[in-house]
Amino acid sequence: MIEVFTLKQMDDITQASLEEAKRLALETAYPRDKNTKVGCVLETPSGNFSGANIKRWSWNNNTCAERMAIDQALFKGVPELGRFVVYAINQSNPSEEVTPPCGPCRDIIKDGLSSLGQEDVGFVMTNASMTKVVTATLADLLPL
Repeated sequence: MIEVFTLKQMDDITQASLEEAKRLALETAYPRDKNTKVGCVLETPSGNFSGANIKRWSWNNNTCAERMAIDQALFKGVPELGRFVVYAINQSNPSEEVTPPCGPCRDIIKDGLSSLGQEDVGFVMTNASMTKVVTATLADLLPL
């Protein structure tokens, strides 16, 4: 079920992960010619994995923050995924809406879940000003 919250309604761990995702986006994302920066913290029982988007001149060779995080986790051999915590901002046009993972990332995450024998995984996404926090599962996002 997709739910909407404010940052203050989230627990301390979630707030810290959202702040870390924001830091990753603002400090480590490489948006090239685009203004959109995304940071992601993938929480797992084995530890956290992080990512930030990298945009390249060739559109099909980009790396999304969520993809970077799940690839690290799978490379390290985690037995289970926890949840993706994502912050995104378009610096020239900040939105009050959250930015969910793109279609290819949803497919990659679904494939990773299948390889681990998991059914679903959670998402926590916040808007640029961090005034809106949306929680969902991959099953919620796939039809969208």
